[in-house]
Amino acid sequence: MIAANVAILDPECVGLKVMAYAQVSLEDHHPDSVAEFDQMVKDLPEILECHAMSGQHDYQLKVVCESIGAYDQLLSRHILRIKAVQTVNTSFVLRTNKNTTALPLPV
Repeated sequence: MIAANVAILDPECVGLKVMAYAQVSLEDHHPDSVAEFDQMVKDLPEILECHAMSGQHDYQLKVVCESIGAYDQLLSRHILRIKAVQTVNTSFVLRTNKNTTALPLPV
């Protein structure tokens, strides 16, 4: 089933020079807290992906921004404003060796 048809743009060519992965931990998993976090994620176009994770962190976000400063503003003005967010651990992408959306379909 085709979920969507999209054009894949080079982020740097459109001014999005910073890509980061943010691991987010929540203080609690109350339905209201999770709903508030989920809504924030849906409202921010800079967040390309959000995955609920097993392990040490609750969520992993894939984020693109114009600059480190823009990421800092996104973090302080949006992500850290969610009361239930306990910690955010960010790793910035230095180089991309592979980037695909093609699924390895069985033949």
